[in-house]
Amino acid sequence: MKKKSIFLAISAIALSLVVGIFPNNVVAEEEEAIVVNDENFDSTINNPAVTAISWDKYQEVGHDMAFTSAQSGLLGDGSDEHIQLIGNEVKFFGYYSNPYLDFLYYTESDASAKEFTFSISQDQMDWHTINSVGFFVNCVKNTDGTYSGYYFSLESYRIALRKMDHFDLEGNHVLGGSSLIYSCPVVYSQPIPTGSNDTYTVKLKSEETKFSVEVTRTASDSSVSMINFDLDLATATSDQVPTGYTGGNDFGIYSAYNSHYCSSLSYATFSDITILSKTTREVGEVNVEFIDYTTLGDTNMSVKDTMTADGYEGQNFTVNPPATIGDYVYVGSSLDANTGTYTTNPQSVQLYYVHPKYTVEHVDENGKVLSTETFDKGLGLQEYKAKAKSFDSYKLSGAESQSVTLTKDNPDQKMIFVYKKQTKAATKTSASVAPATGDSTNVAAMMLLGGLSLLSIVVIKIKKQRA
Repeated sequence: MKKKSIFLAISAIALSLVVGIFPNNVVAEEEEAIVVNDENFDSTINNPAVTAISWDKYQEVGHDMAFTSAQSGLLGDGSDEHIQLIGNEVKFFGYYSNPYLDFLYYTESDASAKEFTFSISQDQMDWHTINSVGFFVNCVKNTDGTYSGYYFSLESYRIALRKMDHFDLEGNHVLGGSSLIYSCPVVYSQPIPTGSNDTYTVKLKSEETKFSVEVTRTASDSSVSMINFDLDLATATSDQVPTGYTGGNDFGIYSAYNSHYCSSLSYATFSDITILSKTTREVGEVNVEFIDYTTLGDTNMSVKDTMTADGYEGQNFTVNPPATIGDYVYVGSSLDANTGTYTTNPQSVQLYYVHPKYTVEHVDENGKVLSTETFDKGLGLQEYKAKAKSFDSYKLSGAESQSVTLTKDNPDQKMIFVYKKQTKAATKTSASVAPATGDSTNVAAMMLLGGLSLLSIVVIKIKKQRA
């Protein structure tokens, strides 16, 4: 059995040497082409300036203003408004006595995700004249004119998240900050000492039924601290959710004052405000086609089903072509560097493949095929060699080995060995003649001599019997 196995192995090696096939590539496992979206891409299209938003503004214009000649230069644009929108800032200026609640409110119909970022500078906030400042988020105006939702507040000794449960914002505008604080219970709070020169950078990430708050506090002594909290209606307790509340999209900014009856003017500034409505851009479509390169411009034969991927308008994408698809190998793309950008119009990306193969053919001088074999499994674009076979009555004309190099533009090639037919020479047979001398004898003569000898013996025996 062992001798038989060795024999088979030797036979296989010999056969490969005769045929002369030397592929040196291994078929890679087929991959999937993937369109990779740019994860850092911001699909936001709604990032309006603060001054461009149609705010509902609640303030007491020109009423009970704590004006002095020394303070007039600090009052933003010089007007007597208590809420001033200057560039991308909102300034809230206090009052001489009455505890007003001033706020900007925007009714938002878009339920998509949003992100709000802003900084709060305390400027000359004096906590005996100002009660709190903050930002309304995930709010809704009820049919009875009240408001439900949440707001982030910076207070004299803490940062808090509070809920509004059918709170009359407009009616309490003239009642000041105390009414807001006392009527809206705390959902989350972080005690902090608030100095007069602290700044706070706030990021609110909001969806209709959940949001998160990240606050970076830079204190007057330059120390930095982080405060984070969030809320999700799916996991919130009943005391954390306003009555009948199922989510909201409205937002706003406020400043609330205490009753103080002094000429001290408190004001706070909301700066670096971005209000990003995560309304996505139009979706673009990219169709990735897998084309046999040799049919390009003719039939555009596909070697694999078309793949479709979607992305935002303006978003970058990258195509990762499979190195192989079955016996096809990748040779190029219609894209430069396989990268592109989504547009509102569908796009087509073509990935080009070829099927490398070659044929070894043996023919006689008249074109008669003696042997042919095609190799087309797992080949690459490279050089391949073959050796000529031997055929009875044929003699090879030309070199005993040939090679071809398969390329993108010529992936299917042939090696042809040509043979010449050989004819056998005729041979003539002469009649045998007994030589006159020598040891050689003719067969017929030998037979004759043998017969005569036998006859002599018989004759002698007969004579002896008669005697």
